[in-house]
Amino acid sequence: VRSSGSVALNGAIRLVGPDAAGEAGLNVEAGSTIAMTSGATISTQGSHARFVADGDISLTGISAGAGVVSVVSRTGSLLDSGEVRTDVQTSAMRIQVSGGVGRLGQGVDDALEVHTPVLSLVSGQEGGNILNSRAVEIGVVGARVQAVDFSGGSQAVSDADQAGLVSSGTAVLRTTAGDVVISETVDVEGGLKLAAGDRLVLNADLEAASASLRAVNEVIIGADVSISALGTLIIDSASGAVTMDASSSVTMADGNARVGARNNIAISRLDAGTGSVSLISGSGSVVDAGVATENILAAALRVDVGASVGSGADPIEIEVGTLAGLVGGSSIYVENSGAIVIGTIDPVEANGVQDDGTLVVAADSATMTGLSTRAGSNGPIVVRALGGSLTADAAAAA
Repeated sequence: VRSSGSVALNGAIRLVGPDAAGEAGLNVEAGSTIAMTSGATISTQGSHARFVADGDISLTGISAGAGVVSVVSRTGSLLDSGEVRTDVQTSAMRIQVSGGVGRLGQGVDDALEVHTPVLSLVSGQEGGNILNSRAVEIGVVGARVQAVDFSGGSQAVSDADQAGLVSSGTAVLRTTAGDVVISETVDVEGGLKLAAGDRLVLNADLEAASASLRAVNEVIIGADVSISALGTLIIDSASGAVTMDASSSVTMADGNARVGARNNIAISRLDAGTGSVSLISGSGSVVDAGVATENILAAALRVDVGASVGSGADPIEIEVGTLAGLVGGSSIYVENSGAIVIGTIDPVEANGVQDDGTLVVAADSATMTGLSTRAGSNGPIVVRALGGSLTADAAAAA
């Protein structure tokens, strides 16, 4: 289907299925816009589908099965046609737009609703808002389709392999169920929210202005992965643990970082510069992920956990100016490079990226003063200042 103007798809399109070469499918090209109206459907029976337009592309009711869906808008956006149903069901989806995907904004939250195991996205300043109904991997996706020309012949048209998630705006990717697995680089100039219905697994580098990385269960930061935030960072596991591989790192541009989990928080290296760090665990401990250097570098570190911080054999190694903590378990073991003050730390604030892409400040509920274990634990508190002074401006009580 080709037009120098707009293309409107108002009814049902059903293909017979893929050919032996795996290149048969649907190719829709428009010099202006492509719009599927409410109630329209496309079933490719496992063939690929490709949509290319200069302007906006509005989709709904696409079922590609084992086929790939590729969408390219040279000057516009990819939008939901407005229905409350899955817009695209496919084996892999490639999105390349100069505008945005879905809509973001105060109270808007109009996501493109998809069902795909693999996704690659490149968008402009309008960002991206995608809600996936299954586990998804940010990976590499390309597409190749045989397009019928006006003479009745055909020729292959293709979209080159595209990797990762790249946006000049704010990007929100959520799954209602299943993991979010990052296998290719994520580079977002605005805010970023990754929210997994199960686990969030980061196996590739990630950079954003401010980021919220959330999972119902575990957050796993894999080997050699670097996470960078120019603003603030929130990492949160509602029901599981946050685990950093020993070779991974988190680096802030002097912004605050908040890390929360129900169970253990395993830290390799988190460098907040002149920012502050807050670690919160409902029932777990803060443990060293196995690095020989400092685990945490920050102006201030506050820790509120249900179990312990470090151990006698493997203390948490830090380089901070001020430390405060409250643990519910047996002990606190910390070694600081340089001078340290056991003192008072105000709530650590970080910008939480919401489903609509807006920012809402998240912070600790109250100021924290000194170091203590909760009543009844009576465990040791050991703080060593290596190469500097140790000043207690507040109590340390076990």
